[in-house]
Amino acid sequence: MAEHADLKQKNQAFLQGLEKQRLNKDCLRIIDLRGKVSGECQAYEFGGRRHYLDDRAYLLVKQLMNRTQGRYTVAVYEAVLKTIKQLEQTNTLEESVEKNKPTIQRLILDENFSRTEQRLNFSTPVKLRIADVLYSGHTVNISLTAIRVTLKRSYTLHKGDSVSVEFSELSEKHRLSFLSAQRYIILKLEHDEAYSTLILTQENTDTEFTQWMSGFIEQQAKQRHIDTEYEVLNLQKAFYRRLWVNHLAYPVLWQVQHADYPDYQAIFCGVEAEWQTQQWQTSLSTLIESLPAPDQKQQEKLLILMDKKQVCFSPLKSEKQVIALLHNAAINHQQLFLMLRSPIQIDEILSTTSISALKEEMPGYAQQLANNLNRPQYAIHLIDLQQSLTPYIADAQKGIVAQPECYDIPIWELNDLPTPYALSHIIKRQVQRYQIRTPVAIHINEQQWETTSIDVSSHGLSVTLPLSIEVSLDKVVYVDFPRWQSQTKKVSLQRIPYQLKNKKRWKNRYQLGFERIQEHCSSSQDQFFNHVIASNQQQLKQNQDDLLQGHESRLFIPSLLDTAESIPLFLGADESGQRRIYIVGCTELNNAHQQSDNFWLSMEVHLAELHEQVKNFQAKEGESLNTALYGFGNSQDQWQWMFDHQFIAQHDKDRFLQRALTAKQFYAFQCYISPISRREADKQTDLLPQLNQQRSKQAHRIKRIRQQLSELFAIAELTDITPLIQLVYANSSASEHIP
Repeated sequence: MAEHADLKQKNQAFLQGLEKQRLNKDCLRIIDLRGKVSGECQAYEFGGRRHYLDDRAYLLVKQLMNRTQGRYTVAVYEAVLKTIKQLEQTNTLEESVEKNKPTIQRLILDENFSRTEQRLNFSTPVKLRIADVLYSGHTVNISLTAIRVTLKRSYTLHKGDSVSVEFSELSEKHRLSFLSAQRYIILKLEHDEAYSTLILTQENTDTEFTQWMSGFIEQQAKQRHIDTEYEVLNLQKAFYRRLWVNHLAYPVLWQVQHADYPDYQAIFCGVEAEWQTQQWQTSLSTLIESLPAPDQKQQEKLLILMDKKQVCFSPLKSEKQVIALLHNAAINHQQLFLMLRSPIQIDEILSTTSISALKEEMPGYAQQLANNLNRPQYAIHLIDLQQSLTPYIADAQKGIVAQPECYDIPIWELNDLPTPYALSHIIKRQVQRYQIRTPVAIHINEQQWETTSIDVSSHGLSVTLPLSIEVSLDKVVYVDFPRWQSQTKKVSLQRIPYQLKNKKRWKNRYQLGFERIQEHCSSSQDQFFNHVIASNQQQLKQNQDDLLQGHESRLFIPSLLDTAESIPLFLGADESGQRRIYIVGCTELNNAHQQSDNFWLSMEVHLAELHEQVKNFQAKEGESLNTALYGFGNSQDQWQWMFDHQFIAQHDKDRFLQRALTAKQFYAFQCYISPISRREADKQTDLLPQLNQQRSKQAHRIKRIRQQLSELFAIAELTDITPLIQLVYANSSASEHIP
């Protein structure tokens, strides 16, 4: 037994000796990773040999050699090769998954991108050094204090690292020492399969370097190397902002708060929201006058209930009163609104410019506007909740004690509300309109309607007609002018062809704007309308609604974007028929940028069905889909979504929401889906030339932006109502009204 133990000990000593010899055989093997890894390999000398390693392998060698007391051994060599092989396999798998993963494009719509420095598209070799590792790359663009650099993929550079930068080619050409060692900090770092892209900013301002770089950029800029990427980005944002504003799904009020009463500067109402204005022509003033004084510092959220006799409201934070309002809305079938009232600040430069321009044409209005702009201003959003909240609170709820505050609506009609109109970025009339009131007879669908014109120009006229008429945009009608016909026998003023160009509802009537079809009129008819205007021009009062609305839109749109909590999703379909969310519109308040790609991509499963519905709306003016969207997600960020109109029965919806409310994450949105014409972007006649000017510099990107705009079919505007749904279902469950 003792002999056996002694033999075992001798064998172990012999094996250890062999291993020691193997470990010390360190000068015969060279690590050469050139062409085997995605990173850039450089020459390093240790163990008496030159080795070609990328930055990752170099750090591994250093760590392993520390464990072997600074000796480069065969074990170190084998460990490096094994680890690099494993890392390359892992990276290849991750890159493949990342490459195939769909992404969502987000645009921040409430701000424009700006640069404090001119940026030059200029490529020159640079060397970056951190500790004893050297990286070779090229600049993509440069400015006075920052550079963008691309180099072979690096695994050891990190955001916030301080690096020494040598502009190798410029240093050799200009013989300037400060071009050989400038300190920069890595501000941003991105990787693709083969390359790393870094944005670096100067760590300490070097006056001599900055002065030289300023002159260098100025000289190179004469050759048109200036980077205009931010200009293209701002133009893209401008297009999507306009599409969003043009399709606002709910009315927005611009309120001015005087010392003891509120006033209204304007009401903005897109085509899709016009039907809502009929509900509060007489009750809106009473509603806002009944509310407590607005908070000048923060937004207020109120639940509003209105019918023909009463208006009731409750702050969202008062749960008992909110439940009482929901209960009353369900059993009495009353109108339910979410009201967001936000303090706004009108831009002083814009207001000064507008007031100065208005003083020449409309001095009285300019003075009134100037007075109002010195008072507290508010943006009021009114969001209709009738479809999404009341249907499933059908029975009276138990345990309701609190009663909402209600106010009686006066029986007389209030006429102090301005006529709503759509926010407009471009209002350009071909000819001036004048407030001419003359009898006209309009022939529509073989029926004749007699009325009086509101205004007339040489090319058109506007009138009001009852809501009972059926007339769509671009409809051709024929107009008689009986009084003017009695004054002339030289020209026929019967059945003059006109085309309907705009249409809106207000005060229980249609306001219609018609354009005369000049190519179907005789020269004598053209001369007559021109003569009527020209001969009476001095006595006629101009209709300057276009001027007023243009300035009000220009003043208010920035404030609207600053206070918007809704999320616009721009939906498109490409040539292959694939429907996708092209753009998610982000603002500071809507928090859309915080949601993951999976959050948005999981909604796309419903786009085919929505597209079919939108096709029906495109044939009708002013129609949109008013629904709700519910979704829940698990801890793996996997989401399920359902639209309110997709539930076959109420108990299907109840089961879905009960499951959703117990999930890790839950969201509910009030959702308006409005159709977009494929050529709507082409109507932005001031933006298109600016976009086309960038073709020579970024042709591929400009083409992609224009193609994307032409493929849009709808905007889905989402307003978060998660707290209300949670409150309704929690209360209903407690009252045993949901099975």
